Amino acid sequence: MTVSQGLVLSDENLTAISLPPETLQIHARQREWSKTGHVTVLEKTLTWEPQKTALIICDMWDSNSCYSAVELSKEMAPRMNQVTRKARELGVLIIHAPSSVMDFYSGTPQRARAREAPNADNYPPALDRWCHVVKERDSHYPIEVDGCNCTPRCQLEGRITRQMQALEIGEMDVISDSGREMWNLFEQREIDNVIMMGVHANMCVLGRPFGIRNLVTAGKNVVLVRDLTDSIYNPDCRPYVSHFTGTDLIVEHIERNWCPTITSTDLTGTPPFRFAADTRPHIVMVIAKDERDANRTLPALAREHLGKHFKVTLVSGNLQDRKDTPGLTALKTADLAIVFASSHQLSSDQLAQLHRFVDNGKPVLAILPTSQGVIAGNGPLSKRKTDRPWLDRDLLGIEYLEDFRNNNSSDDTFAYIRKAPEAQRHPVLKDWPAEKLRMNRALYSFSMSSENIAILLSATIADSHRVQPVAWTHVSAAGGRIFCTSLSHANDFDVPVVRRLFVRAIYWLLNRDVLAFEGE
Repeated sequence: MTVSQGLVLSDENLTAISLPPETLQIHARQREWSKTGHVTVLEKTLTWEPQKTALIICDMWDSNSCYSAVELSKEMAPRMNQVTRKARELGVLIIHAPSSVMDFYSGTPQRARAREAPNADNYPPALDRWCHVVKERDSHYPIEVDGCNCTPRCQLEGRITRQMQALEIGEMDVISDSGREMWNLFEQREIDNVIMMGVHANMCVLGRPFGIRNLVTAGKNVVLVRDLTDSIYNPDCRPYVSHFTGTDLIVEHIERNWCPTITSTDLTGTPPFRFAADTRPHIVMVIAKDERDANRTLPALAREHLGKHFKVTLVSGNLQDRKDTPGLTALKTADLAIVFASSHQLSSDQLAQLHRFVDNGKPVLAILPTSQGVIAGNGPLSKRKTDRPWLDRDLLGIEYLEDFRNNNSSDDTFAYIRKAPEAQRHPVLKDWPAEKLRMNRALYSFSMSSENIAILLSATIADSHRVQPVAWTHVSAAGGRIFCTSLSHANDFDVPVVRRLFVRAIYWLLNRDVLAFEGE
């Protein structure tokens, strides 16, 4: 190992320079919005030539004006080294970009390599300056920036001198903070693809002259390593979520408006990196449904009630293929699944992923009529019951599902919801004002098939005298908690007591204090 001006030059990482080129395969996630507001989270495998790919490490400084930013950056550094080692082996160009400290690296071959690249004739002038915002793409910015994550506000006056020493700089790497120099290198080496990691996603990573906005606009294929970035965000600011949820929201913004994201797993083979202080339980929302405004109601519930204490991942059905719900691999790291999928079907592989999740004893919140779409079939639901025994009977505890409609809007035909007498003391229902809730729409009829069902809520339409369950709990064969409800219409979610019921159910499913969130 050779040391020069404090650089860590790891010869052991350079053994692949003479090896034959390999293919770089990365699993990219992106969000597409339809004109009706439907969000489709798409995952696709990208195959890139390593020699036509650069990896930029953005502003991982040795100090900062924010103490928490420094500490979180230090925590990411070891995983970043794992990523860069593998990328070097493959032949990816590693660019270290600690802005405004180039004097520290003066005279090093890594710095000279950037300065000496020939000027490109097609240089985009925009790469000479910051790009703070693009109105068409950044109009709905998800978080407000007013201070950092430190409590109380930190007053760290650390002097930034260099990139943090923990990050290894290889002999054939490049050091630059110039958009022009990087573009010259890209053109010299015919680099079309850029992998970005570093800090901060909502500031430098997006806006630097060499940042995502400029590179995407200039026509490069860019991906962000979403588990190796952070944000400048104070949880006391809009939308009043945890610091880590703030970063998740910025990542979602980037996926929707700028470029796909990947995880470090693609290069390390290890699970995605997670900060030690990020102890949020992971909720995966499977929303394979177009109607009833499901892609508005559930994400809104997450933003309003779950962002402080939970990590929420959205998995949505593909509007172009109703037999495809990509992204269910997120269940591998989930602590709770929320499933609302009546208008899409899961492929056999996708259903198997849900099956494995349940078989591990994990909890599920099922919003009905989920099983109409999850299991294939075209006949009446009551005649299709033998096609879906696991989902209906084993998971939900029901034998079949159908609906009967309330076609009269007069007050005496409203469906009034009541607590089941034996459920008065259930944690989800304690002091919950069911008497304030009534429905003027279809109810669903269930034949309960399990001894492990506990009905919490039921409803009666006055002119029919039919009483039907509206919410109940069940226990999976593996012992996991299940909460089922037919409160699924958009106007149900518009009612505060319904949103309160869903949040209480989520806390109960995760074995947390149900009333804790109501005291905040």
